[in-house]
Amino acid sequence: MTWADIKRQTYSGKKGRRKTNHHFVDTERLPNNAKQRLIHLKLDDHDQLFSLRLNSRIRIYGIVVGHVFRIVWYDSDHRLYPSKAD
Repeated sequence: MTWADIKRQTYSGKKGRRKTNHHFVDTERLPNNAKQRLIHLKLDDHDQLFSLRLNSRIRIYGIVVGHVFRIVWYDSDHRLYPSKAD
């Protein structure tokens, strides 16, 4: 898939609204332990991570550099950056 294909993918939210599967998330909204991990990995200069939704719970977070997705976290239970309720 192209990045345009990835960014276009959606799913039906709890109230029937279409929501994006994959999107950028602000690193400032991450929990403190995740921010500390970014510092440890020397990745704290990034303002956003990209979230890939693999299924209803599993996410992969990473940094997009050009056309390359560099994985930072595998989140098996959608706990790193939980979504807001519909």
